[in-house]
This record gives sequence, structure tokens and C-alpha cells, in this order.
Amino acid sequence: PGETPVSGSSAGALPEDAADRLRSGCLTVAYTRLLPVPGLVRETQFTSRDDLFDCLRASCCWPFFLTRTPAVRCRQGIALDGYFVSPATLGCLVPTGGAQRTVAVSAFPAFAVPSLGARLERRNLIDPNMDGQFPPPPEGLPEWLGNALTSYSPARAHELLELGRAHGRLWTERWAEVTEPGLLLAEEQELQASGDAL
Repeated sequence: PGETPVSGSSAGALPEDAADRLRSGCLTVAYTRLLPVPGLVRETQFTSRDDLFDCLRASCCWPFFLTRTPAVRCRQGIALDGYFVSPATLGCLVPTGGAQRTVAVSAFPAFAVPSLGARLERRNLIDPNMDGQFPPPPEGLPEWLGNALTSYSPARAHELLELGRAHGRLWTERWAEVTEPGLLLAEEQELQASGDAL
């Protein structure tokens, strides 16, 4: 297993003390572990910035689509996006006990994934269409797919990183202060059942 298009030195995009800032458990990163023991993984503690980056990279590993390889290495194992454990929710909607709010970060625009819109309020989603770049389907879908399938140069990877930051800022400006949870408890039970089944 190798690299995602945004990889390697991209860990430097995170603050050096990123893992320390998250020690309270305020962030949950979910991914599918293939080896050594298959299952849904929810990480809330990170040993270093590089460890956090590896977990984030695993959480967005779509083989040959968002990555150049079939899987990535993470914590001495092999991993993929959380979708492969919970397809109905794309692995994004992974609530934790006691969380006031679950915000999904998706590599797919909401219009491309009806299950996201059905399960999550718009204010609880960060996606590539935060700025309305892509018109609604059917017009926007081919353009988005073309961008997603384009081979990434280092310059393109940097551009996507900056777009992600811009979308995060847009979400913060619009909805960061809205704290009502947008995820039903039934979803947590569904995800737990899917994880137990593996």
C-alpha cells in the first residue's frame, strides 16, 4: 500500500502540536481496518502529528479514486475509507457517545450521495460543494467526476488542500455556532451493528 495524492510532506500542513490540541477527544476519525483484524476503527487519540495524518489519510482512502493504491498503511495495519464498513452512510456519520454534534467531512458533494442528505442536515456537512462550484445534477456530476478522476500533480494536490481549507472556513463562518445535533441515535445503533458484524 502506498500514497494518497495528498501525502508525504502534506502532514506538514497540520500544526506541529495538532495531536496535543486534540487530547480532549474532541475529534473522531473513522476508517476501515483491513489488517490485521478487519473492522470499523474510531480513533480519538493521536500520538503525534504524523499519526493524526495517517489516520486522516486512511479515512479518505478510496482505492484508485482518491488514492493511487488499493489501501494505505495506518498504525501498523492496512486501511481504507470508513465507507467499506458502513456503505449506507459512507462511513462519514460516526457519532460518539456524549458528542453534542457530529459533522461529516465528505470527499463527495452532497448531491452525489443522497444518503448524506437523508441522514444529515446541511449545516453538519463539509463537502466539495461548499462554495456551490458544481451545479446540481445532472450538470454538476460529470464535472465533479472528471475532477475526481484527474491524475493529481503535486500542484493539483496543493490546490485541493487549499480548497479543503477554504471549505472548512466557509463551514465555520456559516454553521460552526449551530450546535444542535443533526444525527439520529438510530444511526449510532446502525453503525455499531455494522461494526459488530465484522
